[in-house]
Amino acid sequence: MPYRIIMPEKLPAEFSVSAAVKFASASSGFLFAVVTPLETVVQLGVQVTPALENRQHANFSLFYTDPDRHSSEVIASFDVVPDVVDKWTRSVFINTFLCYFWDIV
Repeated sequence: MPYRIIMPEKLPAEFSVSAAVKFASASSGFLFAVVTPLETVVQLGVQVTPALENRQHANFSLFYTDPDRHSSEVIASFDVVPDVVDKWTRSVFINTFLCYFWDIV
């Protein structure tokens, strides 16, 4: 599916991304990624990787790349999420002040 069907050319100045996920393993990967037609740049996405300093935590990174850029850009990254395997985790990124909330009720 062409990514312009899903995303406008530019996102509004204020936006948020929320997700409720349950991971089956501690593998790295994207929760979702909207990529350019050549699949070389992540326009918008959330990536989960093991934290570098504490393997019991996960790192959630928010990607947002301006359409004029030619390489993916991480605008926020958080290493504070406890082990999320086999647990439902609710996450919210808010770009206006680059914050991340997890395990929200």
